[in-house]
Amino acid sequence: MNKNSFRPFILAIAIISSGTGAFAASDKQTAESIVIGKFGPLDGSALLKTLIEKAKSMRSYWYESTLTTYSKKKGVTERGRFYFKTPNLMRFEALAAGNRTGSVVVRQPDGKIKAKAGGFMGGVTVSLAPTSKLLKTSNGYSVVESDLASLLEGVSKVPAGEKLLATPKPCAYPGLPPVYILELVGDDNRVHQRLAVDSDSKMPIEWLIFQQDELNSLVHVEKLISNADITDSMFFLGKETTLACAETKTIGSAAVMSESLRRKLETFDNNVPLNAEIILDVRATIEQVKLECDQLNRDFSSSQANVRVASNGNASSDLAQGNSTEPNLGKSKDAVLLIRAASIEAMSTALRSAAPAIRSFDATAGKDIGSDVLADQWQKSLDRIDESIANLYGNLDKSAPDSKSVCDEAGKITLEVAKLQTVLKWISDQSKTN
Repeated sequence: MNKNSFRPFILAIAIISSGTGAFAASDKQTAESIVIGKFGPLDGSALLKTLIEKAKSMRSYWYESTLTTYSKKKGVTERGRFYFKTPNLMRFEALAAGNRTGSVVVRQPDGKIKAKAGGFMGGVTVSLAPTSKLLKTSNGYSVVESDLASLLEGVSKVPAGEKLLATPKPCAYPGLPPVYILELVGDDNRVHQRLAVDSDSKMPIEWLIFQQDELNSLVHVEKLISNADITDSMFFLGKETTLACAETKTIGSAAVMSESLRRKLETFDNNVPLNAEIILDVRATIEQVKLECDQLNRDFSSSQANVRVASNGNASSDLAQGNSTEPNLGKSKDAVLLIRAASIEAMSTALRSAAPAIRSFDATAGKDIGSDVLADQWQKSLDRIDESIANLYGNLDKSAPDSKSVCDEAGKITLEVAKLQTVLKWISDQSKTN
């Protein structure tokens, strides 16, 4: 387990193993349907509806969780704690994940998602886009969409060719007392997901996911505390950590800029082309992405990043000169990479929201460019930027970031930024002539 890894890891339905030997029994389960074997293909919709209603009835709760994921049949187990409070507040804490222990993710009352790194980068706080790759667990779930009701509702969306089955009564299950069993199975009757449901609480106490007949992950649920007294202060992480550089001004506006653009585009009529005000905001955001990439290149092309990390966003002129009394993480390229990559990702996500309006412009812009050309180019460039962001985050899982890899990805993003600027310039010029 890498000391610098920040990535949240837990499928937030799980709770610490009770030491009953459930892990040993569960990891030997197969994708053969238990429900069909015991009772035949009985519909499970009623049981799932009961689970969802129970989850939604809990105004606040917390639970601890253990997730085991399998790679080449080897299990890696990590633990965390998840808090939820209506209407939509959440907090996740990494409890036992090697040197990642201590990482925290929250959704605040204002809707913002913030994360605080643990381990070697403890104290670094960043704002994240709701779709951030850092929020994905090892088995593909999002931490911020991992309240019990959302996870169970996800099971209810049965894909074509699959069916939901359940046992009509509690029955024997490996390593646990008698439980209800809920299964999502394919048309070949092989299990894709299996839930063991406590007969009294009507809540999951085990969740298994299979891929191609192989166990991909399993989660254990225990110690669920419903209607818990959770204060709102649990869902705040404070100001973002910013960077101060000797060569440039403090870079701390990415989160504010991204949120502002996203909110404006949410209320904008996508059936009409971008107006002059939105174009200015989009241009400023693109330029900020380029600025972040240019600085990232400087940070990692030198033998040591000439950057200081300011706690709670207090990057001052003294800090830029290296005279701050704040904790000195200036040698932590991991922290620098995390902050800049998260900023670029947030801005890329906001820019993607402009695509519908660009498509509307494209549809009326004239025969010389063809239908949807501008919007397609916009989307392709943002897709490539997202690929580079994933590679930048991948460097956080290494013993130390690879400077050449980071600079290469920053260069790739810069190339795509130029294409975004070209699209925006074309739209701006045409808007002036029309």
